[in-house]
Amino acid sequence: MSTEFADLNLSESVISAINDAGYRDPTDVQRGAIPRILDGLDLLGIAQTGTGKTASYLLPLISKLSNNRSRALMPRGLILCPTRELALQISEAFKIYSKNTKLTDLTLIGGNSYKDQEKAIAKSPDVIIATPGRLLDHCSKGKLLLSQTKCLVIDEGDRMLDMGFIPDIKKILNLLPAHRQIMLFSATMPSELELIARQILVNPFKIEVTPQGSTSHDIDQKIHLIENVPRKDTFLKKGSHLHSIIENEMSLKNSITFCNRKKDVELLARLLNSKGIDNLALHGDLTQTVRNKVLSSFLNGNTKHLIASDVASRGLDIPEVSHVFNFDLPVNLEDYVHRIGRTGRAGKTGKAITICFEREEPLIKKIENLIKQKIDKRHFLLNNSPKNQTTDKKNPQKESPANTQTYEETHKSSADKPWFQTNSHIPDFLLNPSPYFKSK
Repeated sequence: MSTEFADLNLSESVISAINDAGYRDPTDVQRGAIPRILDGLDLLGIAQTGTGKTASYLLPLISKLSNNRSRALMPRGLILCPTRELALQISEAFKIYSKNTKLTDLTLIGGNSYKDQEKAIAKSPDVIIATPGRLLDHCSKGKLLLSQTKCLVIDEGDRMLDMGFIPDIKKILNLLPAHRQIMLFSATMPSELELIARQILVNPFKIEVTPQGSTSHDIDQKIHLIENVPRKDTFLKKGSHLHSIIENEMSLKNSITFCNRKKDVELLARLLNSKGIDNLALHGDLTQTVRNKVLSSFLNGNTKHLIASDVASRGLDIPEVSHVFNFDLPVNLEDYVHRIGRTGRAGKTGKAITICFEREEPLIKKIENLIKQKIDKRHFLLNNSPKNQTTDKKNPQKESPANTQTYEETHKSSADKPWFQTNSHIPDFLLNPSPYFKSK
């Protein structure tokens, strides 16, 4: 017999909001997490985005807090997340689920006015949703007290670790009361995060809804290996190949393309624009106002192509992305899972295409070991044609420079530099075996 939300002991106001939102059956992570959070247990949830993770902690948190009100400057619930975009998305979900209660939330993130946030804190929100740095800024000024915050959610724990937020989180933990409930959610559980979890969680209930490193069966994964490209030409060749894919993929409705470096996000966005592919760039150096506008334009369909750093690889619930492109192999191989997880969501199919060079094949093997499956590979020569049995490798056709002329002319000064001074530089540590990437 299947479990329904009504069977999970949630408050009537929350059940009503869930019904209004059109949800009927809880996901696996929700079935496992909601009863334990309502029972007051610490919880360790290993679950990727797209599994209903956010609702698994918001619904019981709202049910627990709905009967009382917060004191001045003292929120009762705190949700920590690594990025501004994720914080804003959680806030939107909170408002949907809490609409039948008197609970209020406040988002504290960088890029917004301190004074406006201080005025909002003075109104005694019940739940704070924050990035660690901005939260500590307000606490250090005495504008916010956490002495009555007995419910803490740490979302995207592995991302917090990657972004260096663990020291800030430890400081925040010291500001909380001794008796508190902590819920730690993470898509993966690296050893360092596991050690931290042992230190901060008390007899936690563990939920793992998907094997670590697994990818959705609804995602068609491909590797495009480009041959015979000097390092100085890597950026332009990858860009030309990506342009060719976008132009010829019949099923492509919209796409997110991931680059490792913020500078390359901007360069690739300009390159594709010069080739007639309208797109917008998203990375951490943009102001919060611009980032919000970019995401809004992509969500409502005004922009079909998003060029992004890993700021967009996690937490963002963009339900209908048909294609994900890896312009670069991620530095942390676990991020491959998060990147391609932007497509193939909520039962829909999607495609993930990773563009790389033959010299990077050792990294592809490590990704395959991580996700425990082989990825279909296609080889491409300089003219971007798939290699087949009739291809004469001794006389490969040369790619026509017509499509790259505008960009090359615009960036002629950088094209004349040695390869190691250009944006096409691939760090040597990515090409050599590393203990960090050692497969188990």
